[in-house]
Amino acid sequence: MNYIGKRLVSAVFLILIVSFLSFVVLIFLPGDPVKLMLGTEAPPHVAEELSRQYGFDRPWYEQYGDWFFSFIQGDLGESFLYKQPVSEIIAKRLPMTLSLTLLSIIMAVIIAVPVGVFAAAKKGSLWDSLIQAFVQIGIAVPNFWVGIMFILLFAVMFPLFPPGGYVPLSEGLFAHLKTLFLPALTLALAEAVVLIRMIRASLLEVLEKDYMTFSLTKRIIR
Repeated sequence: MNYIGKRLVSAVFLILIVSFLSFVVLIFLPGDPVKLMLGTEAPPHVAEELSRQYGFDRPWYEQYGDWFFSFIQGDLGESFLYKQPVSEIIAKRLPMTLSLTLLSIIMAVIIAVPVGVFAAAKKGSLWDSLIQAFVQIGIAVPNFWVGIMFILLFAVMFPLFPPGGYVPLSEGLFAHLKTLFLPALTLALAEAVVLIRMIRASLLEVLEKDYMTFSLTKRIIR
């Protein structure tokens, strides 16, 4: 429980630090959110009124303080781009994000566990070398390129999956998984190559322990 409590406290401090730095960086970066909303040809008095309405004319620390106290009360503010509350935008996209994350984790584990175990069992063999090469390529190749290649192969050349879009689970499990498969596989491969390396290294470390050597010796003698 103490460990969990410490992790929660450290997570809260990390969120505060990241939010503060992000807020300060956005404040001092070139650009004006008022011009983004109204356009560059908006009359000055209209821009000043909107700036006063959103509090952009106040010092940055007051703006951050207002945002922070609203945030801890559950008010995330309004999106300048979509003209909607941020909480509504997040709630609308959260099911898609959770579905994609869960499916990619499942696929990564399904790929990584057997491949990592096989690589450890075949240490030094041709299969192990091929798997290590696959891991190195997977780490080096960026995700967006893999995603583009999957779209070209499995959505354009061989139209097995849709190139984009999202079908909610309420409209059918098969259609839901079909739209998520390619992006989930793209994310899963990036995680799987790291897991394969970790699983292989962990298994080899265990296999080199004295008790494993003794166990294997007993089996050979029998």
